[in-house]
Amino acid sequence: MASSSSAAAAAEATSAGPNPKRGRRGAAEKLWTEAEEMAILEGFLEFVTERGTPTRAPDHHHHHHDTAPFFERIRPRLRRADLNRAQLADKLRRLKRKYRAAASRLAAAPSAAAAAAFRTPHDRATFELARKIWSPATPAPEPEEGRKGMEEKWREQQILELEVLLKRAELLHEHFSAKLEEMRSTTTTTSSN
Repeated sequence: MASSSSAAAAAEATSAGPNPKRGRRGAAEKLWTEAEEMAILEGFLEFVTERGTPTRAPDHHHHHHDTAPFFERIRPRLRRADLNRAQLADKLRRLKRKYRAAASRLAAAPSAAAAAAFRTPHDRATFELARKIWSPATPAPEPEEGRKGMEEKWREQQILELEVLLKRAELLHEHFSAKLEEMRSTTTTTSSN
């Protein structure tokens, strides 16, 4: 009988959902919904905005490590009785890691990575919110048509810069030719005397 009750308890624990003490969740299990992810990011953006961004806050990253006040603030929005502070802190860390990975891909190859960086509209929306939290100075990726226009502007700028360099080189050539001619003429006149 004891073995059947322990088997039942194991089956119940397996079907009960994610347990942080058990290790990684299976691929089919998802602890957070997309709406909850958005609520967490929106709430955290409000939280850090009120407390000051890391670059403006006198205590810098302190509010990123102290999740207790944020936990108390966000808990009613999520309406989850089973939520604990460790789960929320872990979710914030994973969202930040996901944001940094996407930002790195975009920085490495902006044109190629922009299309692949966001598999869903939700991924794009979470990236935009996370960017405001963890890297407010990072510009948003441009749409494809804006990127082509920007590439054309850069190309035009490079052409202008090359034209300026060419003009400078011509002036330097002219200046050095005149200086050389002057030196040759003074050498010739002093050697004739």
